[in-house]
Order: sequence, then C-alpha cells, then structure tokens
Amino acid sequence: MKLIPVLIITLILISSTVLSHDLFAKSKDSKARDAIIKAIGKAVEGKYSTIKLIQLSKSNVSDYVIAYNTTKATPTPPPPVPPNPPPTPTGPTTKVCLIGDLKGSTVPSKMKDCNLKIGLGDLGYGSDLSYFKGLHFDRCVAGNHDTKEDGSSSLESETLAYCGDHWSQKIANGTTLLIGINTNGDSTSQKNFVQSAISQNPQVKTIVIMSHKGGHVPPNSHHPAEAASLYAQLESIIPANVHLYEVYGHNHVSSSAPSKNWYQAGAGGKSFYECGTDSVWTYCDNKTLQYLELTIDNNNGNTAAKFVK
Repeated sequence: MKLIPVLIITLILISSTVLSHDLFAKSKDSKARDAIIKAIGKAVEGKYSTIKLIQLSKSNVSDYVIAYNTTKATPTPPPPVPPNPPPTPTGPTTKVCLIGDLKGSTVPSKMKDCNLKIGLGDLGYGSDLSYFKGLHFDRCVAGNHDTKEDGSSSLESETLAYCGDHWSQKIANGTTLLIGINTNGDSTSQKNFVQSAISQNPQVKTIVIMSHKGGHVPPNSHHPAEAASLYAQLESIIPANVHLYEVYGHNHVSSSAPSKNWYQAGAGGKSFYECGTDSVWTYCDNKTLQYLELTIDNNNGNTAAKFVK
C-alpha cells in the first residue's frame, strides 16, 4: 500500500516533465509562427488576402514558399530608349577589322575585305608569336596570355617588340585616330600616351581605342571590366566633339552596347564564355566565331560597326 503514493508522485513528475517539454516546444513553435505571420503581415501591409503564391516546394532541399505583395501596383518601367543609329558612311570608306583571343584559322580566313586587321590580344596562346605573325595582321595589342600574367617574360618581350606597348595611327584621310593600349602595362603610361596622341591630332572626328581587357562589359561576363579605372580616365579626356569607340577582347564573345560605342570582339577561336544582355548591352553572341568590322567614312569619320560571321 505504501508504493501507491510513490507511484502517483512519480507519474505526476513524469507528466509534469512531458507537459513542460510540450509547453516549451509549443511556446517556441508559437513564437516562430507568430514571427513568420508578423513578417508576412508587414510585407502585405495587413492584407493577407492579397498574397500570391509563386512557388511551393516540399521535395527539394530549398523547401519554401514564396509570396509577393499586390496591395500596391508596381509601375511598369518604361522600355529602354532605343539608341540612335550610328551615322552611316556615305562616301569612300576604310574598313578596320578587329578580333582577339585567336586560335585556329576559322576567323582569320574570313577577314579578307579589310584595309586594316588588328589583333586584340591573346594572340594564339602559344609559347611565342609564330602563329600570330603568320596571320600578317597590321596591328596588335598585348593580352594577358601574351605577357607575364598568363604567359612568360620571353613572350612578353616578343609581344611588346612586335605590337608595341601602345601606338596610334591616323586613317580614313586623317578623320579617325586609332589608339592601341596595353592593359597589362602601366596604366599611367597608357593614359599619358593617349592624352598626348589626342592633343597632337585635334582635327580628328573619331577616336577608336583598342585593348585586350575592357573598360565595360555586359552582364554575366566571365571577366569583369578589369580596365574600368583606366578607361574612366581616358573617357574624361576625349573632346566633346569627338566620337569615341572602345573595342576589347578578353571575354570570348561578340557583344555590343551601340548606344555607348562599346564592343567586345573576343570570338577568335577559343572556347566561348558566358554571355548576357541588358538595356545597354543589347547584343551578345557566344555561339559564333566572328570578327568586328568598323566601316569609317573617309570624309567625316562617321563609323558603322557590325560583326561579320
């Protein structure tokens, strides 16, 4: 008979422990639920009937529900303003063909109707420039694989001797100034050279600056705009009455921002990289081997750009 009170006390203690644990668990769960409801209520401003379920997943590891608030009308952003078409050359012209990241013969063999052929760096990915020299291009700039960054000291010396650290050339009856710079070189030297070249040619109507690394790149690019700081400085010294074109390689794609006159011509034969577009970079192709062609009016420097497959 004495065991009965002890058993009753034991059962009470066990029940109390279980109940306490259940209450604690429920309290913790209730707090989490209340926090979630409060957050949802804040997001929809208390109007729960306006919640729209976007995705419900119970099998994936993400296991979530997405909701959005429709209590306020979201204004539709205006469509991007289409860029003004580039001025069309109407008189005699000069054609400049540009391509970077060269490998194989597919793209070089296409470049026949060109007054000037320019290599935009990464000129064959070899231990020397024998491949590129055999293409008989007119000009070139150094890329990261042509210099110590991803090449060698001996290759860098050969590249700089053959392409130059920087250079300029007037074409199209003096209306246009081509400038090649080394984005693996000293940025101050590049800027000073560009500034000097511009001051010595005040009559030009169009300037084309070429390099391997870019000052601007489209979204989802493999390489970021590694020369953004340098190009920001260069853009600040271009006279207001001069049309500036920027042409780069580095990313293995063909892309353009025609409203800004920015072009990437890196589809020279190496495996393609990622490609993206937005309201500025309206064209990007990472499936086609092609080069960029600039057709320049010899009378006024007006320039039309297109990719040639």
